[in-house]
Amino acid sequence: MDAGIYIRMIGAMAMVLGLLLILFFCLKKWGRVVQGRGGGVIEVLETRMVMPRRHICLVRVGTRVMVLASSEKGFDYLGDIEQEDTQVSVPETIETKRGAESV
Repeated sequence: MDAGIYIRMIGAMAMVLGLLLILFFCLKKWGRVVQGRGGGVIEVLETRMVMPRRHICLVRVGTRVMVLASSEKGFDYLGDIEQEDTQVSVPETIETKRGAESV
């Protein structure tokens, strides 16, 4: 076989892989813009793993704070957290926590 065929084949494969990498980085960068950043109605306040593939999520939808259980089957509604509850505190935003730690 001719060595030129192998060189062209490796070059074509490198070009395809290069295009796939460029596509991957573009989707990673601009995919967030398409999905939207912040300013939405739904905000995940905190997520804790209780077992492998099982999480407890604290989610704010508008002014309502809900507790959800997440598993491989989906989400289950566990209840609401009332703002007047003194035993349960809703976590502050990440920026507020970082500011408090640096003081």
